[in-house]
Amino acid sequence: MIKMYNPVIVFEGIDGVGKTTQANKLKNKIIENGRNAIILHFPSEGIIGKNIVSLLKEDKFDNLNIKARALLTASDFFQEMEKYINFNGVIIFDRYIHSSFASNESEIITNEWIKLIHLDAPNPDLVFFLKCNPKIIFERKNIDFGAKNIKRQLKMNEAYERVFKKNEGFEIDASQDEEAVFQKIWKIFNEKIKL
Repeated sequence: MIKMYNPVIVFEGIDGVGKTTQANKLKNKIIENGRNAIILHFPSEGIIGKNIVSLLKEDKFDNLNIKARALLTASDFFQEMEKYINFNGVIIFDRYIHSSFASNESEIITNEWIKLIHLDAPNPDLVFFLKCNPKIIFERKNIDFGAKNIKRQLKMNEAYERVFKKNEGFEIDASQDEEAVFQKIWKIFNEKIKL
């Protein structure tokens, strides 16, 4: 498990909203300020994450049994975290447990069950919920395959809205210029996290 004294920062939101862009900006700024930082991106580049991406690209992921789907993403999460067990610095997550809440909304499994399979995950010190209309994201250049599936994006956007309302975090309007978005994030980060 990751050492608990590392600040844990989370970026959440639908595909193409700017999580990776903002996570990278934050990582670079933290390093400029003399502290080490890493980003853990999910699905990961590991064996489990690559299989999840393959299933998503083939439009098969959402057809899996809902518990199997949640366990698969939790497995990817813990497999990647294990690599950084001795890391000392700020850990930035590009997706976290909130994504599992959003993508597995159902009467079959509860948020409590999802929390249980993530029991050893560190509690985040700061969560940024990036929000933007999927139709605006669709018009952006160089969006990934997930952001191009507008039907799934609209469904996931509604699910994330419900997740954001039930969980603590800072909602950020990500439809603005990416530098303006980052300035808001950096201000909140500096108020909440002491480097």
